[in-house]
Amino acid sequence: MFYKRIVHKPLGKILIEKGVVSPEQLREVLELREKEGGLTGELLIRKGYATERDIMFALMSQYEIPYLPLDDYELDFELFMRFPVFEMESREFVPVYLIGSVVTISAANPLDDSIAGYIKEEAGLDVVSFIATPSEIKEVLNRYKESYGLA
Repeated sequence: MFYKRIVHKPLGKILIEKGVVSPEQLREVLELREKEGGLTGELLIRKGYATERDIMFALMSQYEIPYLPLDDYELDFELFMRFPVFEMESREFVPVYLIGSVVTISAANPLDDSIAGYIKEEAGLDVVSFIATPSEIKEVLNRYKESYGLA
């Protein structure tokens, strides 16, 4: 599933309205982004002004992307094994469940169309994407790698 990239409000404005960052902190990060490049959310996290969850909830609001709490799901081993762990780690996604030819994934960046393209090409599956934090995805991948001796 490809999300429309219609932005109703910029990420920084959402974070200011929610009281996560101050206008001064946002201005500092935007100046840093101008000099060094990178994503605003990642820079806010790096500077310690916001958490992964703060950014995730702001992105949910910004793009109307639903959150899928990974702790609530037991992943299907056969589905999990359809994708190389290094691909899931580098692309920051986990397959959660499969219905017919549609796989539901949770991704750190569900706006990254290359993930759905990769899954379509490699497994012939259509994708419905939800959002999760990079840490949640890493934790699930590590747990499954350990459980199934994939480490």
